[in-house]
Amino acid sequence: MSPRCDTREPRTRMEPLRRAGWEVTALKYGDYDGHDAVGKLWSVEHKTLDKLLGDMATGTLIRQCRGLVEHSDFPILMVEGHWIQDADGRLLGSRITWEQAWNQLQTIQDMGCRLQLTTSINHAVERLFQLELYYSKESHPSALRGVSGNPYIVVLSQISGISEGKAKALEDTYPTLQQVANLSPELLTDVRGIGEVLANRIWEFFRTNWRQNG
Repeated sequence: MSPRCDTREPRTRMEPLRRAGWEVTALKYGDYDGHDAVGKLWSVEHKTLDKLLGDMATGTLIRQCRGLVEHSDFPILMVEGHWIQDADGRLLGSRITWEQAWNQLQTIQDMGCRLQLTTSINHAVERLFQLELYYSKESHPSALRGVSGNPYIVVLSQISGISEGKAKALEDTYPTLQQVANLSPELLTDVRGIGEVLANRIWEFFRTNWRQNG
């Protein structure tokens, strides 16, 4: 399923995404969304800094982020702009001080909404592409992300140094984990990307874990 961009977004952000294959459609929550490797939803609420400050003052920002948290597995607030404060500590000539802004952003993060900071339209678009790639990976070290629905990759990703690519290379050569568990370190080094050190780690992993849990 392609990631999506809301129809109300400005063309300067929408068009690069549309050309890259993103679907442009009306979204109920957030401005952009997509699904990770196991179907969980990530959603982005985008704000320019001046819009962010206005929505902070009215309470709109908290309401929108609360809806995003309730709706999405990975809710994200993306802020675009330069954080410039005047002599009184207020941001962009608003009534919001630096301290007030960051306290509210901390509250939003405590609610479960991740924060992304960008400096321009181009930077925001670039970061959206990066987020698409980030969430499309089948395995990931983030404890909050979890791992792929593929049990083969789930198990092998627990071994230090085994990337998604190396796990897939092993799977291409030895389709079952039981086969891998029975291999000697010497045979493991025949697999593309698996050197002596990794081969010994894999062998040791299955000696200490597979026997106990298998």
